[in-house]
Amino acid sequence: MKIYNTLVLPKFLYGSENWTLTASQRRRIEAAEMKLLRFLACYTLYDHKTNDYIRCELQITGILDKKDEYRRNWFQHLQRMPQNRIPLKSYHYRPQGRRTIGRPKKLWREQGVQSLMFMMMYFYCYIYVFLLLSLCIFIIMYVLFCIFFFHCAALCIVCV
Repeated sequence: MKIYNTLVLPKFLYGSENWTLTASQRRRIEAAEMKLLRFLACYTLYDHKTNDYIRCELQITGILDKKDEYRRNWFQHLQRMPQNRIPLKSYHYRPQGRRTIGRPKKLWREQGVQSLMFMMMYFYCYIYVFLLLSLCIFIIMYVLFCIFFFHCAALCIVCV
């Protein structure tokens, strides 16, 4: 696995932040990755082990997930850049003139927005859970305070 992590992943993922992949390209990349991982785990297709099982056994995240993580990191880096930097200018560039006939090519920006929205959805879920837990803790603390206060008040009345 050291060979996979030190040679295969960096070689494959070099510059992947800027790739725009179609669905068929994503399937082919995942198939090639799983072919290598099956070989490394000493499984064949006849063993009927699922991709998730093999990844879990080898403790590896998918290469496309890693690529999406690189893309999100690059997008966040773009957001922090000053306005005069060339990568940021090229990100905001809109070409002039007519487009070619046919379906427009998918832009990097469109794929980045999809993965960013997915990431933001998880972020908001974590905030929601945090707020719910904070509210529960506040309610518990309030109830304990009331119990303690009324218990102390009852002891004071009994003592007097």
